[in-house]
Amino acid sequence: SHQKIFEPIGNIGNKEGNDIVQKKINKKAVIERDIINNKINGFLNIRSICVTVVDENFDDRNYSISVYKIIDEKEVLVNVGYSLYSSGSRHIITILFDDDGEYRISVKKKEFTAGEKEHLKGIMFEEKFKVDTTPPVITVSGVQNLTANARTVAPVIKYSDKNIDLFKSTVTLTSVTNGRVRELLYKAVSDGSGYILNLDPINIDDNYILAVRIYDMAGNVTEEKVNFSVNKNGATFKFKPEEIV
Repeated sequence: SHQKIFEPIGNIGNKEGNDIVQKKINKKAVIERDIINNKINGFLNIRSICVTVVDENFDDRNYSISVYKIIDEKEVLVNVGYSLYSSGSRHIITILFDDDGEYRISVKKKEFTAGEKEHLKGIMFEEKFKVDTTPPVITVSGVQNLTANARTVAPVIKYSDKNIDLFKSTVTLTSVTNGRVRELLYKAVSDGSGYILNLDPINIDDNYILAVRIYDMAGNVTEEKVNFSVNKNGATFKFKPEEIV
């Protein structure tokens, strides 16, 4: 009583029930653009994306997945791994990337039924994006952590990341004496692999906490803190935590 009867799609005769078959033919497939939800400034900070195909007559052999990467300023077809998870008419393709870079992905259906030929745009997906999963690396010079300095201090901050978000990144200086926090002004100079920030000189005697929080365009963040004092009128000293009991 539960025997399934195969109904060949695309071959419509005059038998009873052809209206049901016609509805199946006219049911178009759709590739959802859910990858867009994870992009920040055109970047992804994960090495995997998902593309959802909604197709009641899904056959993975009828779909092609092409991934291109920009290498030496040229677009090159690359091999990537992917997995497929299906739930009813929804089929989720998870595509994995080996490394960071600029990519273009194309997913499309290769064969169409009679009713789908009018909706070719609805069953093709193409998107360009950049994958950046590497947080910025921060280097602070001009002042060492846990030191007192009998001079004016002019910190220099360098970070190695070409995709820095300068508007979101912050450099703050906190006075330990009164708790006042101020954001330092700086000039950012590109050195090819990142940026160099030359901060305003700090010339007032006090204990300070220099906090550097650097974001890149993909949303990755790195934070570095330096505790020091400016002590032009007193002794110069350096803490050695490993020797303190």
